[in-house]
Amino acid sequence: MEIYHNDTYQEPLQDETSLIIVSGEHIAKMYKFEDGRLTPEPVVHVEHTVYTDAEGYRGRDNSISALGTSSDNEKKDTGERHDFSVQFKTKVEELSRDNKFDWFYLFAPQEVMPQIRGLLPADWQKKLRFTYSGNFTKAMPAELQEIIKTNFAALKPESWTAREEEAKSILNNTNSLQGSA
Repeated sequence: MEIYHNDTYQEPLQDETSLIIVSGEHIAKMYKFEDGRLTPEPVVHVEHTVYTDAEGYRGRDNSISALGTSSDNEKKDTGERHDFSVQFKTKVEELSRDNKFDWFYLFAPQEVMPQIRGLLPADWQKKLRFTYSGNFTKAMPAELQEIIKTNFAALKPESWTAREEEAKSILNNTNSLQGSA
């Protein structure tokens, strides 16, 4: 898990327009957060074909002795990853064209996290606020929100807490001085 802070601390998923991206190898779900509500975007999904050792491969004479090699499976897998990448990038371009996001939150398994991050536009990568490793493609949106908020609260720098308390104290003193004047 990585959390990125800027110069001013802001609680996550409050007063912002953001996109929560939840991805696996062959599926990605995206949720737009705006005005306190999560709205699901259309899912990016590429069917993953699973073959047994011999399934789907026959030689010219249709005999089992002329089966394809495991590299054939790897080629199919590479093709599926490519198809997913193309669909993902298309969806990202569409969202980028139609929306202006303040922040991005990314959930993906550790083994595909670099690939998914690499598919994000450079300006989105600069606004990536949170990454969390794991398979969350079946998680409910409220569960994702809770993970984000819980992890931000746990990692909230103490210096921000001290600054907030100092700001509240100053505001209280200012208000009490204005009331007595």
